[in-house]
Amino acid sequence: MARPTSLKRVENFPEQDLSSTKDRLLQVAQELFAQKGFHATSTREITRQANTNVASLYFHWRSKENLYLAVYHRLFQRLTQMAQDVVELLEEGLRTHQSLEAVIYPVADRAFDFFDANRDLARLNLHRMLEGGALAVKVEQEFENPLYQAVARVYQRLTEEKFIQVSDPEFLPFSLEILLDLYFVNPERLERALTLSRTALRARLRTHFRETFIRLLAGE
Repeated sequence: MARPTSLKRVENFPEQDLSSTKDRLLQVAQELFAQKGFHATSTREITRQANTNVASLYFHWRSKENLYLAVYHRLFQRLTQMAQDVVELLEEGLRTHQSLEAVIYPVADRAFDFFDANRDLARLNLHRMLEGGALAVKVEQEFENPLYQAVARVYQRLTEEKFIQVSDPEFLPFSLEILLDLYFVNPERLERALTLSRTALRARLRTHFRETFIRLLAGE
């Protein structure tokens, strides 16, 4: 049996300690960048909410740009670990000839639960796509593209081995991320539009993501 692909991991980020000024700055910056975007978030606002001063921000991170990249670095370290787990589940299930549904449901749930628990990532992604610019390109080149290209190679190989029938393996990781971003960037809008409780909406989104993932892997 072929060994599951090992994805290139983002360098480990130390566990967060909110008693540390550096970690408080990082967490507050993540929340504000997710709410307002990079350009609309000031260093003074970050330091005020982190109960420190601008000099401390520059001491720890040197620039607002470095702090923004550190936010993405930490999130993509977690995302890469999740993606590795997903790849291993997918390969193991397909190679033991389980049904596609039996394989995909736990795989889809792992990805769904990650984005649900890290909703700031969806909001950061939305602001980044709208703002564009050199910093957005750097996030793509350093974090997003390498991970999604590695995952795409897994889909390509599994398609060539006829375990799945993905029509466009290179685009599939981006398609799934876009869908998850849309779910979690503003779920309150869907709650209002569909007149659903938060719990009911979450269950419905999970089912939709499972079914969409299966259709994409089946080439439908």
